[in-house]
Amino acid sequence: MNMTLGVKKNVVFCVLAFFILVNTWIYIAGEQLVYVWDFHGYWSIWQKYGEMFSHHFFQWLNENEHNIRGNDYNPLPVSLLFPFYVVLGDSRFAYILGLSLVYLGLTSWFLSRLFERLYDDRTAAAFFSLVMAALFVPFWRPTLRGFPDIVGLIPLVGAMLYVMNARFSLRVSLKKSLLLGLLLWTPFLLRRWYAYIVVTLFITLPVLSFWYDRLRMTATEFNEIPLTTRMNRVFIGFLFAGISTVILAYAFQSSLILRILRTNYSYEYSAYQSSFLWSVKYTLNGIGYYILPFAALGLLFALRWPGRKTSLICWFSLANLIISFVMFTRTQSPGIQHQLPFALWIFIIALTGLLNVVFVFQSRIAGAVMSIAIALCAVMLIGALYRGGPSVPDPVEKILPDKNYSLRLDHFENYRALVSVLTTLTGNQEKFAVLSSSGRLSDDLISTLSSGRLDAQMMKISQIDLRDKLRLEPFMAKYMVVADPVELHLSSGQYVVKWPAEALLSAQGIGAAYKKLPYDYVLDGNIHAYIFEKQRGFTDAEIAAFLERFFERYPEWRDYYAHSLQKVFLDSQTQLGDKWGRFDYVDDRALSAHPGENHPTVSHFTWYMDKLIVRSGDLSCKNADGVVVTITGPDSTEQTAKISNGASHAFDMKALIGKRITFTLDKNQNSACDSVAITGD
Repeated sequence: MNMTLGVKKNVVFCVLAFFILVNTWIYIAGEQLVYVWDFHGYWSIWQKYGEMFSHHFFQWLNENEHNIRGNDYNPLPVSLLFPFYVVLGDSRFAYILGLSLVYLGLTSWFLSRLFERLYDDRTAAAFFSLVMAALFVPFWRPTLRGFPDIVGLIPLVGAMLYVMNARFSLRVSLKKSLLLGLLLWTPFLLRRWYAYIVVTLFITLPVLSFWYDRLRMTATEFNEIPLTTRMNRVFIGFLFAGISTVILAYAFQSSLILRILRTNYSYEYSAYQSSFLWSVKYTLNGIGYYILPFAALGLLFALRWPGRKTSLICWFSLANLIISFVMFTRTQSPGIQHQLPFALWIFIIALTGLLNVVFVFQSRIAGAVMSIAIALCAVMLIGALYRGGPSVPDPVEKILPDKNYSLRLDHFENYRALVSVLTTLTGNQEKFAVLSSSGRLSDDLISTLSSGRLDAQMMKISQIDLRDKLRLEPFMAKYMVVADPVELHLSSGQYVVKWPAEALLSAQGIGAAYKKLPYDYVLDGNIHAYIFEKQRGFTDAEIAAFLERFFERYPEWRDYYAHSLQKVFLDSQTQLGDKWGRFDYVDDRALSAHPGENHPTVSHFTWYMDKLIVRSGDLSCKNADGVVVTITGPDSTEQTAKISNGASHAFDMKALIGKRITFTLDKNQNSACDSVAITGD
């Protein structure tokens, strides 16, 4: 009998694994190479770390450790999927298969173990919940898009299972508390935003622990252990668990923790915020309204039979749903990846309601009901993922989960033509930027379409005002790609894209410095993509008017930009020296430059600080003999300094503050290691 049951389990697991593989293959085969932002970014990180693991294992370890310590979105969830890179290569299919087969598969398996504990017919409950979880649309939607966030559900459900088994109210065990602390730290380790869910669990899990133990207690245990003693033991156990979670987080993620404590995420992510009701509606659209009647059944059964384990799990899940959703939406509205834990809680409540109904019937009828439910969920999944899937009447369509079709764009040939022209225009290493921010057109989309070949020539723009501020260096690019109408992926908070794009389309303000080239590409949604070529540097008046518009909206930006090297760089007009000549923006503290082989690099700009400091810091060339720098004021006065390799010189600029100067960088006798950093003080 046990052998037969074991064979059945193995068959079910093999069938589900095969289904996950086939579903992933068909879905990815239907996509075009049009991935943007996170859809593309996590895939690229997986490729990078898979390659690193294959050839530089210790570097792989060091890079993971470094990023875990300080990166908001560390690569660990995708880095752990290196076996799929090693065996299947770097394809999109291999990456998504790793996410779906391992993370979605393990989530389904842990959920089956949870439901196995709740019902007398353990086998039926386990098999049914396993299949239903593997067919649950909200688990598939972010996973097929390339988000690794479903990985956080595994330790989350694991913590529930552990608490249900550990019996914290009967005895205090430091070992068990430490292990629970590890489980509750893991979702935060894997995805930072799970912090809201972890905090919620520290509120709700002690209650689950106490009452679940109460339901399992024998009469002897109930009589021998006073109520206050049991409550104190649960409190102490979770206190130690909380301390261990905090210690682990700080020990391995100290830089991230410090940044979180100093950052107002609600302010920085305000562009991603919508009303609470909109967040509720968007989340339910993603999960599907069809599930609500079953969730209501689960809660009704919980009211009818309050002393059952299923009822306790329902109230526990409802509490987690409400508390975590309210906490999360105070910072931002949930995306499809953020819906995962909310979908999980609703799934648990709804499946409890459905199973409670199923087990009321005789076993033969129950089997038929479960078969029908599985079939309907399979049809629902196909309809949500594939164009041309089963058609249903509009009223039914509205209660089903949102569609999540394979990524495709109309007029795809025009996208390829745009990439081809940009490749030709930037053939001499000229820079370009894309003033657009949507799935129809963005710099990340161009990067994906060109398979990264244009990345060296592409200057990334800001996307979100409060998160990115205004990057000025893209406006020094020779070419700008602009969508008409302007493409944005948020309803507000993207003026760093909108206003510059409008300026170029109208040829007003800084847009007057550009000329529209004779290219017009009709893209998805019938938007037009134009290419503009910069004809001259911006005037002081154009720069002032451009920045002032942002200062009026974000007054705190004024101090940041008024005297920064970003403004100096934007104001500059430069003639690069031949062969090696360079004048680049590094960050808001430094510019970098290099003289030419036969001609100096000469740049004209307005300076705002007391000192202009030039440092020659490249010591890798033995024959390097330094550079010669000349500062010429508007009255032709000059300051010249020969700066030895590895040395620096500070020019006194007090008399030249606010004046346009000429910066000339020339080699000495040779141009070896003549790169310099330019800073101010």
